[in-house]
Amino acid sequence: MATYDVFVSYARTDAARARMIRDRLAALGLAVFFDTEGIDTGEEFPVIIDRAVKGAKCVLGLWSRNAFAGRWVRIESRIGLDQNKLVPALLDTMRPQDLPAEFYNVNVVSLADFHGQENHEGWTRIVRAIGKRVGRSDLAGAMHEEQTDAPPRPRTASKQLNPLYMAGAGLALIVGVAIIQTLNAPSAMPNRLNAPVFTAEAAAETTDVSGRWSGVYSEAGRETRFELDLQRGADGAFTGSVSEQDIYGIGGGRFSAEVSGEVSANGVVRFTKTYPAGGPVMRPVIYQGRISNDGRVIAGSWDTGALHGPFQMERL
Repeated sequence: MATYDVFVSYARTDAARARMIRDRLAALGLAVFFDTEGIDTGEEFPVIIDRAVKGAKCVLGLWSRNAFAGRWVRIESRIGLDQNKLVPALLDTMRPQDLPAEFYNVNVVSLADFHGQENHEGWTRIVRAIGKRVGRSDLAGAMHEEQTDAPPRPRTASKQLNPLYMAGAGLALIVGVAIIQTLNAPSAMPNRLNAPVFTAEAAAETTDVSGRWSGVYSEAGRETRFELDLQRGADGAFTGSVSEQDIYGIGGGRFSAEVSGEVSANGVVRFTKTYPAGGPVMRPVIYQGRISNDGRVIAGSWDTGALHGPFQMERL
């Protein structure tokens, strides 16, 4: 069984939040065990969980009242604590003094208001703690540097292509957004970004993002297009799929991926694009933006943990 950097321990009722956090960790290049994905058909669930949690370099305990209502999160977190590799985080407003007795003196970070923000203080602390436990000095120290108010350092073309390496024969292929996104097409995205009206007081009826969308993103001066088909869920959640052209010829012509996210009442949209297993291994892409007051345009930025840039998508 593969050795994982991070074992994510969570309650089923917290699955949506846990997947978002899993995606953020994967975007940082970490090997993450998430129980619905790390178990092959026919394998014994308790046996695989036991091996994974004991073998992982770090156990991320996503704690909540729901999590401690069952026994698995408590057991997995206890293993992490005993092996000195536990990184705990609170997903709700549970107070540290209300934790089970065995975790009463554990220093826990709150992610109750974390929804994917890169500059979230609690998330920064979690990433630094994980970086220390898995031996990633770039995460243990550089995350603090990236959250300062200093302007971003210029990225060279060679660094922008570093996330790509070939899969198979002992190699893996991790492709940055500049490589995994869609076909090149001339567009006027820099001009169109100024056209829609975006305010924090976006009307509630504009927060339904279901339907067909056509998007364009920019990275290092290159603009490419993609198409999404989104379905509305409960409480602002949505799911869907994206279709994009393989402009680098590494995936057989086109890529497809799953999309899951949420839109808040103030028009903030966050979603993660995750590529299926079995093909080239590519990092999840985190999108965050705002929907225009008329509900026709979403604009914002994307990030893989290695690359980033602006995007805009329009309802068809």
